Amino acid sequence: MLSLFHYEYFRDLVINYVPRDAQSKGHQIDLFMNELRRLFALMLASDRKYLNPSAVIDMLNYSSDSSTGLSQNISNNQQDVSEFQHKLLDWLEEAFKPGSGGEESPPQRSGEGDGSEPMEVDSESPDHKDNSNPMVKLFFGKVKATGSNAGVAFTTHTHFGQWPLYIAGYTDIHESLEKGLAQGDIETNSAEHTSNQEQWFTHMPPLLTFELSRVSYNTQHSQAEKLHNKFTFPQTIYLDRYLEVNKEEVRQKRTDVALLKSRLSKLQASLHRYTHYGSSSEDSGNVYPLSDILDCALKFTSRGDCSASSDKSGNGHTSSSDTTEDLDEPRPANVTAEELSTVRACLSRWKEDVDLIIRQHTQSIDVVKQSISNAYDKEHLKQYKYGLHAVLVHEGQALSGHYWSYVYNVQNRLWVKFNDIRVTESSWEEVVRESEGGLGTASAYCLIYLQFSQSNSKHRDNSDTTTIARPTGEDFPNKRDALESLPADLQIYVAEDNQKFKDEIQKWDLSKNEVNATAEPQFSSIGGKTSTVDIYSNSDFDYGGYSKGIKSSTEEEAYAHAQSVLALVKKRYTDIDQQMGTTVSWNYKFELLVKACFDTYYDMSMDPNKAIRPESRTHMALYLLLVYKSVDHSDVKAIIADHIAKLDNMNDAPGWASVRQEAVLMTSKFWDRSYDFQCNYIKWHQEYHQFRVVFTLFVEGLTLFNQECYESALPYLHDACVRNQELILDAQSEDDDTVKELKSLDQNLISQARNNCLQRFNELAFAQFENEDDYTTPLKVMLARVLPILDSLQAEGADTESMNFAGSIKDRWVNLLADEENIEENRMKLLKEFIGQLFEPATNPVPTIENVTAFIDLKAKYTSAINQYNSLS
Repeated sequence: MLSLFHYEYFRDLVINYVPRDAQSKGHQIDLFMNELRRLFALMLASDRKYLNPSAVIDMLNYSSDSSTGLSQNISNNQQDVSEFQHKLLDWLEEAFKPGSGGEESPPQRSGEGDGSEPMEVDSESPDHKDNSNPMVKLFFGKVKATGSNAGVAFTTHTHFGQWPLYIAGYTDIHESLEKGLAQGDIETNSAEHTSNQEQWFTHMPPLLTFELSRVSYNTQHSQAEKLHNKFTFPQTIYLDRYLEVNKEEVRQKRTDVALLKSRLSKLQASLHRYTHYGSSSEDSGNVYPLSDILDCALKFTSRGDCSASSDKSGNGHTSSSDTTEDLDEPRPANVTAEELSTVRACLSRWKEDVDLIIRQHTQSIDVVKQSISNAYDKEHLKQYKYGLHAVLVHEGQALSGHYWSYVYNVQNRLWVKFNDIRVTESSWEEVVRESEGGLGTASAYCLIYLQFSQSNSKHRDNSDTTTIARPTGEDFPNKRDALESLPADLQIYVAEDNQKFKDEIQKWDLSKNEVNATAEPQFSSIGGKTSTVDIYSNSDFDYGGYSKGIKSSTEEEAYAHAQSVLALVKKRYTDIDQQMGTTVSWNYKFELLVKACFDTYYDMSMDPNKAIRPESRTHMALYLLLVYKSVDHSDVKAIIADHIAKLDNMNDAPGWASVRQEAVLMTSKFWDRSYDFQCNYIKWHQEYHQFRVVFTLFVEGLTLFNQECYESALPYLHDACVRNQELILDAQSEDDDTVKELKSLDQNLISQARNNCLQRFNELAFAQFENEDDYTTPLKVMLARVLPILDSLQAEGADTESMNFAGSIKDRWVNLLADEENIEENRMKLLKEFIGQLFEPATNPVPTIENVTAFIDLKAKYTSAINQYNSLS
């Protein structure tokens, strides 16, 4: 609905909708339209930063389907989103039927709304859709199907509101449209006759919605799966090639294109035999370009000098005893000068022939590709032009995930991203990256195209501007003008909501000021110094400059993980450089470096004494070898290579820029040819990042505890407990108990440290209350910082040990009541009030640490902190 709101003509239809007489189904739809009108009015003129559309969505989600009697409970998966869109179109069509409130629709505006009249390709009205209905005009097209079913010819005419695009097996929107519309066999129950059909659009709507079918059913695993393959789509698309009026010409072009594609396939197969010499379906070993092989052979023959190395008898053969220099350099042996000359001549001629064939094939392939690309590039086939208006994106799997959308802002000529309550400027490059698929789990599931018109086509180009005055467009100079443009009832509704929002802000500010004035504890007076709640990041590294290596949605985490191997890489590279000097290529040094690092981690993973230590998992490659025991070693080496590519803080090492360049080339090739690695790369970095965050929280909390900063340590240690428990739960699906343990830290160790911190802090607060003049602060701090943690330890489902421990902390204060005669009256009065609140639910949330940046030198910090902690214990 957000994308439709940004289509001005549709928005005007909704806002100016006039309710009809209350009837059974009509009344329900009127209620829905009224909520939609209010939502659109608020989106235009509300003072709120963001709005809650639940009232509108819930009416569609839980509506009763009159045709099936089933309750449509829409859940968060792609098929249900599709059902949601179909239900929306059905209700909009019903609302604007003649005789309903929708018949008094507003006059058409100029600008983008000029595309409101559908493109009439034929005048047939084949089914029950009323072409005078503005919603039918806006959303619905017509398609004509002809063919034969069990030997009987048929012709059908059908309206469509959304056109499905099948993803499996196709790379772009035109491939999918061709397959769905062109002549093809259809499944029937008849075994005697072949059944087929061909489809052509006969009527195109001004607003065209493509529904991408990215969900398939895996019969082997009996579950729905999302298809993540790459599927491209353009900003501008011409649909003339799918219209019935052009079918004779298009049929011939399809035949011509099929012949061209066949020719292209043969050329590519022939070229592949030269560029991947030695490859076959049975042989998956290393293959090389034939030209390179001949070139290497030619260089090999050039290293021999038979005339200088022949024996004294003149027999023309080299003597191995006479050749003492450069024994490691391969060179021809046992060959005469005449033979060597003949071989050189043949190799040179063969290489020239091969290079010529490769050039000819490459040129022919380019020509054929261009012919295919230009097959429909004719002016008379560019009359039905559409521009991309919105892209709806889903990230996740088939049955769960997150949604956001991109909408093209015509006035400012840029893309705008709507992600929950965040509205940000975007670019076509970002839309492509997050919508085409093929990388990670994010991809488009719906595309909305708008018909071009004379008045808006000048705005549709690829240029972006740097600012945007208003994400919803520049329909009105300001919110006041937008408010005044609304019908009277909506003006009143928006004005009342704006006043309500103003009252809410004033109430919030007042309550916040009261809390700050009366209940804000002075946290610095208990347990020594305090620290900020954000874990610091290591400022030695430039996080803005990581342009090398693999780039993905986990780029920041990947860069941080690379820094953890700095010490090992530096040591291994120094050893290699000192040993090899300038006698070997940078490529070879890079290969040796990757192997040396991998061997180090592999040896550690095989040592049971080292593997079980937490500090062993402060390196990502070792973590993968330990946790994913069957991980492909080439994947781990690619991760190490990516780490090397991102180490831009070793540039003082000789030749490091060349080594990094080799790393970039290697990881880029590996990334491009392995889709599984692309998915694993993102998953591994995200998973390992969460592990390092927990580790960092624990280490920082432990460090503060060792410094007797108990109040500051508590949020870190408790948040580490909570997050580590989440890692443990996520690992429950693992079959191997050892793997479960390795995916998290020792929960008993973290819980014990947290409880020790609670105990120490409680004793300090207790002593201050009893003995110092400032006895109010410790009670405020206990209620603000400690009580939320105690409540979480006594929450439903907590283990008995945690509940008993939290109870003992509270009992320590209750027991103080028995000493009433020795405590002054005001202190005792405050104590009784405090104990009453101690057994009520906490008003403050459980403390958490935001914006955690994992330590780079995590191993060293952990070793230091745990050793000191053990010595204090």
